Amino acid sequence: MNYYVNVFDKDPSTITSAAVQYAIAYGHKFASGSVDLTTSDDSTLASKATYAQYKSILLDQGESNFQFTNGASLEVNSDDIYVINVSRARYKEKMDAGNWSLVLSGSTGTHTLIDDSGKKFSDDRWKIW
Repeated sequence: MNYYVNVFDKDPSTITSAAVQYAIAYGHKFASGSVDLTTSDDSTLASKATYAQYKSILLDQGESNFQFTNGASLEVNSDDIYVINVSRARYKEKMDAGNWSLVLSGSTGTHTLIDDSGKKFSDDRWKIW
């Protein structure tokens, strides 16, 4: 199972100039979704590695879980994360923390991700509306 997917501006199977706009990665604290080591000695436990990588980048030392605000405005721990990696070339200098949103649509409807942190990226909390 792939733990990430690249999102292109055009269909890369038919248009050779298609460029990656961003990538979405999945991470899980305990490697859910990854090939198990009992199944394959070659497993890299990719979802666990992704969770650990972003935990070390985004969370303060000593914090073991990502926390998100739910619909009832309560902070809840999450063993799962979805990470959106945006190509630096798409944003010349930097993203404006606290002032951007991303609308995703698909078979389950439309979802808007809003950065309402107003803080530096190292201290962001994300909400899904």
